[in-house]
Amino acid sequence: SRLYQETNYFGKKDLRLENIIKALEELLDDYPKANRCGCALLYVGRRNDIGSDKKIEYLSRAIQDYSDSWYGDGVQVGAYARYFLASHYHSIGKNSEEAKQLIKEIELLYPNSVDHRGNSLTNQLSYLKQRL
Repeated sequence: SRLYQETNYFGKKDLRLENIIKALEELLDDYPKANRCGCALLYVGRRNDIGSDKKIEYLSRAIQDYSDSWYGDGVQVGAYARYFLASHYHSIGKNSEEAKQLIKEIELLYPNSVDHRGNSLTNQLSYLKQRL
């Protein structure tokens, strides 16, 4: 949909954050059960320019409401959002216990999960686990 495309990085005409967030909120309001909502939350939640609180909010919502959503390339929103939220917690130096719990969930619930390049997420966790 147009709203989903306005939230992601590819083919973007208007990169202003306020317009991206507006499109995300409209998508979530208009199509709350759509698979693409989880993907859009993850796209926006991964951005570095949204601030820590919004990053935590969007990634947490992707986990809570859209863990069963999938990207077209086979990436599971639940696993990928947990990965990025755990990484964010590590990067801001807080919530290491919560980060450890997210890692455990990936290993337990999503052992075969992959990133957008097809690389195993569980293999990528070893670096993060060493730092927590």
